[in-house]
Amino acid sequence: SRTPTIECVPTIIREGRAALVTSFGVVKYMVAYSLTQFLTVIMLYTIGNNLTDYEFLFIDLGLITLLVLLFSRTSSYAYLDPKPPRTKLISWRPLASLVGHLGICFAFQAFIFEYVKRQPWYEPFEFNT
Repeated sequence: SRTPTIECVPTIIREGRAALVTSFGVVKYMVAYSLTQFLTVIMLYTIGNNLTDYEFLFIDLGLITLLVLLFSRTSSYAYLDPKPPRTKLISWRPLASLVGHLGICFAFQAFIFEYVKRQPWYEPFEFNT
């Protein structure tokens, strides 16, 4: 600020808090994204398959680009909340939300995976040994 007062301090605190929350959100998103992709690949290994290079490319570029565009376009809250944001990534609340999210994703993927395998048009892959 060009004025010799402390009037910019609330703005700096708001921006700092927004940066901290955004950083935590990005870390949680990246962990959830990579673990969801890991679970997807493990499920596909059970039928002797894997994601193709283009599927990995779509997931990596398509989904991560959305993260970059959406997270970077948000601004800080207009008012300074008296309660500070969480400062620990490894505590029960962030981990519980991450585990809950992964549980929902895995349950949905497992349901769809089994649903597709039960369709009349599905033909399982047979290994030629």
